[in-house]
Order: sequence, then C-alpha cells, then structure tokens
Amino acid sequence: MRIPKDNPTNYWKLSLACFIIFIVLIALYFLNQKADAKANFFASTPELGRITTSINAYGSLQPKSRYSILGFVGGNIQSISLRPGDKVLKNDPIITLMNPKLIREAEQAQLSLLGEHAVLEKLRAMQKMDLSRQKAQLQLTEYDLTIALSRMLAKRKLAQQNIISVIDLQEIELQYDKANLLVKLEKEAITTLVATQAAELKSQQFHLQRAEKQLELLQKDIENLVIRAGINGVIVKLDSELEEGLTIDEGKSIGQIADPQSLYALLRVQASQASLLALQQSVDISLKGKLIKGAIERISPNVENSTVEIEVRLNETLPDNAMTNMAITASIHIESAQESMLLAKLPHINYSGANSVVVKSGQQYVTRKIIVGWVGEDQIEIIDGLSMNEKVLSVSPDKWEESASE
Repeated sequence: MRIPKDNPTNYWKLSLACFIIFIVLIALYFLNQKADAKANFFASTPELGRITTSINAYGSLQPKSRYSILGFVGGNIQSISLRPGDKVLKNDPIITLMNPKLIREAEQAQLSLLGEHAVLEKLRAMQKMDLSRQKAQLQLTEYDLTIALSRMLAKRKLAQQNIISVIDLQEIELQYDKANLLVKLEKEAITTLVATQAAELKSQQFHLQRAEKQLELLQKDIENLVIRAGINGVIVKLDSELEEGLTIDEGKSIGQIADPQSLYALLRVQASQASLLALQQSVDISLKGKLIKGAIERISPNVENSTVEIEVRLNETLPDNAMTNMAITASIHIESAQESMLLAKLPHINYSGANSVVVKSGQQYVTRKIIVGWVGEDQIEIIDGLSMNEKVLSVSPDKWEESASE
C-alpha cells in the first residue's frame, strides 16, 4: 500500500487559519474586558439624606482651673517641700525663700511707723495747747468787751444828765467798738486755727498711713517668702533647675498647679471635616481602655496646621490615674441637622472642594466641575454642580478619556 505524502501547502493554510482564529479570540477578549470595565464605570445617582458618620480626633486632657506658681518676691531657696505629682491644698507651702535685706527693710519700716505715730501725738498735743491759748485770749477780749459795754452805758446816763461832755461819751463808745472788734478778730483767729490744725493733722495722718502701708507691703513680701499653693490640685510642673541655695527672681513663674477635677478634652480635628462639627455633639473618648462620654463645648474658628481645635466637656467621672496632658483619642458622632445631596464615594475624590467627574448627559458623557463638602468612607456631600437623577461614572475624567480613546 502506498502512503500519501504531506502537502506543505495545506499545512501552512491550516496554521494560518489557527493563527487568525487565535487573534480574533484575543481581540474579542479585550473588547469584552473594555466593555465590562465601561459598564463598571457607572456609579449611583445623587440622593437626599442626612450625613451620619464619626470623625476621629486626637488630643490631650487639660485642666480648666490652673494656677501659676510665682515668686512674688526674690530670694534664695531655703527649702523645697513639694515636687511635681504631689497633691496640694490651697495655701500649702511649696518653697521657702530667704531674703535678709527684705527683713531689714521691714524692721526699718516698723521704726518709721513708730516715728510717725510719735509725730502725730506731738502734733495733737501742740494743737490742743494752741487752741486752748487762743480760746483763753478770746475769753479775755470778751471780758474787756463786757467792761467796755458797762462803761458806755454808764457814760450815756451821765451824758444825759450833762455831767460829762459829749467828747467823753464818744471816747468810751470808741473803746467799746474797739473791744467788740477785738472779740470778732479773736473768733476769726480761732476759726482759722481750727482749719489750719485740721490740715496739719490730715497731712500727718497721711504720712502715718503711708508708713503703715509701707510696713504692710513689706510684711506681705515677707509672707510671700513662703511660696504657697493657690488652689487645691496637683503640681504638674516645677522648674527642674530649682534647688536649695539658688536664687528666684521676683515675678518669675516657676511651676503650675492644675485641678484634676476640672479636666476637659482638648482635641484636634481635620479642617476638611470641621464644617460637620456642632456644639453639644456626642463624643466618645478613649482613655487607658475606658470609654468616657462627652460633648463639644467650643469650636475654634481658626485653622492651624490643617486642623481645628475643639473643647469637649466630660460627662463622666475620670479614672483616678487621669492626669494633665495625658494623650487621648476620640470619636465624634455626627448627624447633620438638614438633608444634603449625597453621592456614593468615587475612587478619585478624597478631599472637599472643587473636583471633576464624568456625568452622563443624555447619550453623551461630559466632564463637569462639582463642589464637594464632606468626604466620608462610603459617601460624599455634593454642594454644587449636580442635579438629582443625574448619573455619575465611577471613574476619573483622565481615565475615562484614556478608555474612550482606545
């Protein structure tokens, strides 16, 4: 039997047919993949709803009630009674200072005060004597006036009987007028003396009060040589360089006391999420494994380092180990008061403000600018640029243009 030989032409035809079929299958595969990808570009249409989400925040515990430990007077440190972490009651001694110069000044002020008291007593005695002398002089002139009056009346009777001349009568009347004038002058002198003495007494009393005030201030400075706690609380800060023998300057702040009962949460939130914040929103604070409820009390109007500061009132008792500056994390629960236009989150939108999207308008796809507000994990808030029932592709305009050109 004769075996037929292979035909080379048929072999190449078969190979070419297989290659063409392979190319067609690959092309169909990529076309299907592209069609599937474009089909997956469609997201959802906007819908109205309230924003319900949680915002993460971080911060620390801070006291509302603080007291700076100040050196009201200068001096050398004699002893340090308390250190940071120690609990204190109001007026408890913290640091005791020495200042011999201040003590000497107080002693001199005490002597000055005694001197002013002596001057005042001497002045009063002299004024009393001068006033008595002036009153006695007035009394003598009043006696002279009485005598002059009696003589004048007697002379007038004698003149009526023509026993004495008119000239003699006029002479006695002039003596009476003179005595009367002297009485008036002595009375005016007493009035002037009383006013002058009052002014002198007031001046000396002022000097005395000034000496008393000077001594009082120095005694207060001596009391301030013992630096005391201004409030009940815990010493949270004390200058680490303080030690016995060193000098503390007047007015220098050397530490701080905080009231642990007045702690609140000071948190920072991303500025992009600040528009969702409102007073009295509920906050969960995590502190050493314990969850503490709180509420927003203050929202700062300023942005610092892309964050906004808020204060949170704590509605539950803190654990005993809670301390000032202790780091905390928090979750702020938010539900907007009004409905907003919400859209399923698009992969390329991660921030608020102006963004671009691909919108289906009739049978065409167009790129459009929109304004985004809140950006959540699953939804975004549309401020402007979209209408209800419009379809938005879940692809960035750049990728859409690339796919459309292929």
